[in-house]
Amino acid sequence: MSDAIQFVAQITGNTIYYDRILDEVQFKARKPYVDTGDTSLGTWATGNSGNVIDINYSESSDKIRNKIVVYGKTPLTASNSAANPYLVVDQAVVIAHELLDTQAICDGTASVNLEILNRLERKAEITLKGDATIQARNIYHITESLTALDDDIFAYRVSHELSDSGFVTRVTAIL
Repeated sequence: MSDAIQFVAQITGNTIYYDRILDEVQFKARKPYVDTGDTSLGTWATGNSGNVIDINYSESSDKIRNKIVVYGKTPLTASNSAANPYLVVDQAVVIAHELLDTQAICDGTASVNLEILNRLERKAEITLKGDATIQARNIYHITESLTALDDDIFAYRVSHELSDSGFVTRVTAIL
C-alpha cells in the first residue's frame, strides 16, 4: 500500500513525508524546488559569523525531460511537451500505470511532470553548524560569498550528525 501511495505522490507532483512538528504524515502538492509564494524560514551565510561550513553547488541538464507521455488504464493516454534551450533533441519520459484511471488524472500527470522535469537542475550540498530545527521540505535563504549565491533554497534532504568533531547538519538543497 505504501508503494502505491508513494507512486501516486511522485507522478502527480505531490510529496509525502512525516512532519515531526505536527506528528503526522503529510501528502501535499509541493514541488521539489522553490516555488512562487514560498517564504524563507531563515538565512544561512558563509564567513566568520555565518553557519555554512561547506557548500558544493552544481547545475546539470542531465535530468531535463521536455516531453511527457502518460499511459493510464486502457485506453487512456496523455502527453505534454515544451521547448527547452538546454536540449538539442527532445528528451522524453513515459509514465504508465493502471492507477491512472481517468483522463483528468492522465492529463494532470502529464502537465505537472512537464513543469517539474523541464527545468535545469540546480543543487547544493551544504554542511552547516549543527541546527536541529532545520527540517526537510522547508525553504531557507542562503548567502554564499565565494560563488555569489544569494537565493532561496528548498531543503530536499536533511540529516543531523553528531560525531567526535561536533554536531553538523547536512542539507541537499534544490534551487
